Amino acid sequence: MSNNEIEIVGDLKNKKNLKEELATLYKQTPTKPMRRWIHYESSGRFQRKFGREPVLYDENACNKTAETMKFFLQNKGYYDANVKFYKKIKKQQAKVTYTIDLKKQYLIEDLAYRCFDENILAIVESVKDESFLRKGQALDANLYNAEINRLTKVIRNFGYANFYANYFSTLDGDTSNTAAKISMEIFSPNDTTHHRKYKIRNVQVLTEYVTVLPATKKDTVIDGVLFTAPSGVFALKINHLYDCVPIRKGDIFRQENLELMSRKFERLKAFRLINIKQSFPLGRPNEVDIIVTLAQISKYSYDGNLEFNNTIGGTRNALGFSGSLILKNNNVFKGAERYVANIEGGIQGIRYRNNQGGTLFFDAKIQNDFYKPELYDAFGFWKKMNRVKFGKSSQKIDAPYRKIVSDDFYQFLKENAQTKFSAGFNYISIFDLRYILANLNYGYVVNTNGNRKVSFNHTSLEWLRTLYLGETIKQQPFQLKRFDNQFVTSLIFKDINFTKQSLPNKNNSSWVVRTSLEQSGLELFTVNKLYNAVANRSTPFSIFGSDYTRYFKGELDFSYGKKWNKSHSVHFRTNAGLATPYAYDALVPFVKQFFGGGPSSLRAWRTREPGPGGYIPSSQQNNQLFYQTGDVKMELNAEYRFPIYWIFKGAAFVDAGNVWLLKQDTILPEGQIGKNFYKQIAVGTGIGIRIDFDYSVIRFDFAYKIRNPYKDSIFNDYKTIRNASDVKFNKLNWSIALGYPF
Repeated sequence: MSNNEIEIVGDLKNKKNLKEELATLYKQTPTKPMRRWIHYESSGRFQRKFGREPVLYDENACNKTAETMKFFLQNKGYYDANVKFYKKIKKQQAKVTYTIDLKKQYLIEDLAYRCFDENILAIVESVKDESFLRKGQALDANLYNAEINRLTKVIRNFGYANFYANYFSTLDGDTSNTAAKISMEIFSPNDTTHHRKYKIRNVQVLTEYVTVLPATKKDTVIDGVLFTAPSGVFALKINHLYDCVPIRKGDIFRQENLELMSRKFERLKAFRLINIKQSFPLGRPNEVDIIVTLAQISKYSYDGNLEFNNTIGGTRNALGFSGSLILKNNNVFKGAERYVANIEGGIQGIRYRNNQGGTLFFDAKIQNDFYKPELYDAFGFWKKMNRVKFGKSSQKIDAPYRKIVSDDFYQFLKENAQTKFSAGFNYISIFDLRYILANLNYGYVVNTNGNRKVSFNHTSLEWLRTLYLGETIKQQPFQLKRFDNQFVTSLIFKDINFTKQSLPNKNNSSWVVRTSLEQSGLELFTVNKLYNAVANRSTPFSIFGSDYTRYFKGELDFSYGKKWNKSHSVHFRTNAGLATPYAYDALVPFVKQFFGGGPSSLRAWRTREPGPGGYIPSSQQNNQLFYQTGDVKMELNAEYRFPIYWIFKGAAFVDAGNVWLLKQDTILPEGQIGKNFYKQIAVGTGIGIRIDFDYSVIRFDFAYKIRNPYKDSIFNDYKTIRNASDVKFNKLNWSIALGYPF
């Protein structure tokens, strides 16, 4: 058998997506030529692992595939669909084509509920407006199942702990001219016509997973909740476990309380397993026991990353590498507090050809983060904002006034926010520049659900201290100010970072969006302005002899990926940022500006090499390449990923972008962004090899510059390649990294 194909007959806009879904139903998948060759041309373990016998054409398998496809289409509302197949044999190779005649898709005209239990019927009728099964939608079995799950949860929230989805009838309805009237029947229990409502009898929390409780176990009861440590030792303090249990003996059973309890335990980040089970005791027909079983994660864990790259510039050929080590303590004070130490370091430019020894760039950093699994409102900020009222609300009778921070949002923060305290130290040496950056931060991390995360810092103090400046920088007043000793300050708001990612949809595509907003000095600037107005002065404050920075910064990163099949996919990313200073002739500090280049950016350039704008680096200025930063950044990346063999995968990519200054610098001509900025886009392309171990990816990228962001002085164009002789291996910029670039 050589190939399977699908032909769709019918009025359907997006036939490609339906073909991809149907292709997953083949009962026979042809063997790839390489695997067939290995099967016949090799032997032993290699043959067994990588070879595969040819798949022989089987008409019964084709019939089963057609039946499965027809059933699949009926579940999508194509109840009159026909599926046929025919084979074409050429050189003893069978090609099978499945022809799909969709006919008309049945649509929902009406929805009705039937149930002998009038209490259950009243509940489902009260939430009918929220139904997934609405008039005009396709009669889709998946939607019907989603509606069953929705109603099951609603009913269980009214105390019906023993109510499950199997009490609903299968999809049924009267049809007329492809219009369907759906009737959802809710069955009664075997022993009665009415479903029972339940109250909570006992609540038990097992802090470790065991099959049999040992005699050495330890029990503690708080407010009727039994906590059991099978090993005899509670790894977490009881009060932290107690705060996660919102149900008590005698409460009406509610499904939403079980889900809330699960979220509370998950918020602690201390357990790898959270299992909540119901138990119905004999002789107590209207009572239910709740048993929570927890399996703790290891107290200590670690992670790491390592990257290598090759630097080419002028007469320089040099190696560089960077790495990080993350150490975690997941239960510092027996309250699920987490301490994370992130140690990073890197060397750029270990010279190995036509150069003296030494390094061009060195970076060492340690960042310490401490997380408390609850909202710690140090200054009472959120509580006070929740009390401030303004205007009138027309939506809630019990809340006639609007609030700066609503009750719902304040409650959401209390249930989901983790408090974060951070302290870090960074040492950087670049040619004739050496400086340190120290920081202290206080803020929160909020995981709204599995695919959204928000983090923001309230109070922050960062100190930029220059240790040494070479003569090259001292001769550049514009650059010199960026390296002055400075404080990055904030009291109420420092920054906010938002990440959201989609789950793969039916089109086999997914996306991730990341946004960040940051400011410095706004609160201090406000006080500064008031003081200057009273004191009749016009200069910024000085903190221990250093200026405080004044800037706003925002960045957006969006990536999109689409799989054509299990092995082939395309991926795109766009990244844009803007940093703008304000007041008293401020400039954005060097460490807060944007830059391009490196293993996960413009891969044909080294880190901080491109830009700003159309600035032309000369061989005499080659040691300044690592200083190239800007206030504006634009970047586009595209990558096609494909299989090569076994765990080896390939990629072809194109990167484009640059950084620009908002103000002109005479030392960096053409660096300011203007109306012709699009002419200053740097473009690079290349190929890559990935070794994919599923749990980890080692990435090799080989990139070549094809367009400089500035004009060549001789040829008066932006090209880097004009003929075949310009393509040389020693001009490749290569890098080794862990993980995909985006």
